Amino acid sequence: MIIPEWFLETLVTPWKEYSKLTEKHLKVMKKRIIVDSRRMLSGRKLNMRYYPIGIG
Repeated sequence: MIIPEWFLETLVTPWKEYSKLTEKHLKVMKKRIIVDSRRMLSGRKLNMRYYPIGIG
């Protein structure tokens, strides 16, 4: 779930639902910053700051 007032989203769970995030989901955030500890969005072209860390 993305909350419009959020500046940062941190992905730490292996749930498949998070791998399906799209630009449409992220555009409601004030600043689009994703820290992805599962590398679930790695390789996608999304208009955001993306920091893949950890395992994938």
